[in-house]
Amino acid sequence: MKRIVAGLEKKNRLLNPNEREIVAYHEMGHPLVALALPGSDPVHKVSIIPRGIGALGYPLQHPTKDRYLMTQEELENKMTVLLGHVVYQAEHPTFLKVPGAMPGAREYSEDGEQDRPCGARHRAGRIHRAAAILKEQRTTIERGAHELLAHETLTEGDLRELLRPGPVAATASA
Repeated sequence: MKRIVAGLEKKNRLLNPNEREIVAYHEMGHPLVALALPGSDPVHKVSIIPRGIGALGYPLQHPTKDRYLMTQEELENKMTVLLGHVVYQAEHPTFLKVPGAMPGAREYSEDGEQDRPCGARHRAGRIHRAAAILKEQRTTIERGAHELLAHETLTEGDLRELLRPGPVAATASA
C-alpha cells in the first residue's frame, strides 16, 4: 500500500539535519489535526523517509471501509488535515528559528475576511481551525517531531501514545 500511495523509498535522497527537522515538524501537523477532527480517516503511519518524486515524508491515512460518498463536514475535515502544515508556517515564518526556512509563508488576517470570495472564506475558516488544533497541540508536535527524528516512522499506536499526557516512553535521546 505504501508504494502505491507514497511511491518507492528513496534511500539515496539524504537530507541534512536541518531539513530532516523541518520535515519532521511539517509531517507531524497532518496526523495531529486528523486525530483531533471527528470522522477523519485513521492515520496508520507518518514517516520522514523520502519517497516518490517529491515527497520528503508522508502521513498514511486510509478509510477503514470502502465508501463512495462523503458528507460536506468530512470533506472539510480532509481539507483541514491537508492544511495543517500551512498554518504552522503562517504563524511561524522563522520556523525552527531558521529565517527563511519556510519560504512563501502567508499571513492571514481577520480584517480582510469580508472582502474574500466565498471559497476563500471557507478556506480561511479551515486554516483557522487547523491553527487552533496545532496551537493546542504544540508540545505534542514537538515531542512527535523528536520521535520522528529518532525513528523515522511512527505507527498509529505511536501517535496515540503521543496524545497521552506525560512523557513519551521512547525518546529521541534513547
